[in-house]
Amino acid sequence: MHAQFDRLIDYVAEKLPAVADHLASAREDILAFTGFPKDVWTQIWSNCEDLRRAVRAEQTDECAEGRRYLGLDVLARCRLTTVTTTNPEIGADDMPALTA
Repeated sequence: MHAQFDRLIDYVAEKLPAVADHLASAREDILAFTGFPKDVWTQIWSNCEDLRRAVRAEQTDECAEGRRYLGLDVLARCRLTTVTTTNPEIGADDMPALTA
């Protein structure tokens, strides 16, 4: 595993030297799982994958919230606003109801 990591660093170093430096500095953390018996590596990897998916889902939610046409703050203010009209042809029954 360590030899394969070295090959990865060599491969990346030519085109992406900053990535190679970052990976090299994180080597100990990245390869920490190799200190455990091989038969538990699959469980360790799956836990890391679950964590990665959870972080990505959280980022996606935050990104979607930022792009929302009507944000939650605008919708909350709308619920607090009373709709009134001065047009005598429109009665209270004609106005849309704002419900919680």
